[in-house]
Amino acid sequence: GGFKADSLDIKDLDREGQDQKWHFAHGVLVSGAGSACRLEGAGFFNAVNGIVLRAGGCAELVGCKFESCGRDTTFAAAVNAREAGTTAVLETCVIRGCPTVACLVKSGASLRLTSSQISDVGRHAVVALGRGTRVDLLTSTVEKVGGGALSVGQCAALEAISTVFRACSDHAPVV
Repeated sequence: GGFKADSLDIKDLDREGQDQKWHFAHGVLVSGAGSACRLEGAGFFNAVNGIVLRAGGCAELVGCKFESCGRDTTFAAAVNAREAGTTAVLETCVIRGCPTVACLVKSGASLRLTSSQISDVGRHAVVALGRGTRVDLLTSTVEKVGGGALSVGQCAALEAISTVFRACSDHAPVV
């Protein structure tokens, strides 16, 4: 099974209610082994999590844009992948303006970021945590990050090839 969309925009869906304001949490949720999603040219704006992948769900995103996602909680991110068998593949994507973390990958999930740009992030461009977690950064640019560009821990693995780190306040990736 799967889902495919071209040129999809997922925007802040705040609505003024009587005495409450509604926020949407996840732009896209892909959950469960065998679940798959392919998005091309999609836009994610002001979401708690732009895309969440878990429990073996997989997604391929090409030419997508994430703007001001990863808000409201420490564990929110533009791309949030967790649990073994979960895979996120991003190509030519732009992730900007995340208050804390752009990409959160943990508990055995994997992320492959190719020819993409991450910028204007409050804390870390990528956080990878947990045994079996794998992150590959290929020919990408990470710039203007408030903390260390990368945070890798708890037996996670990260490989960066031909990736440029510029204007990260800790001056070097944190590994």
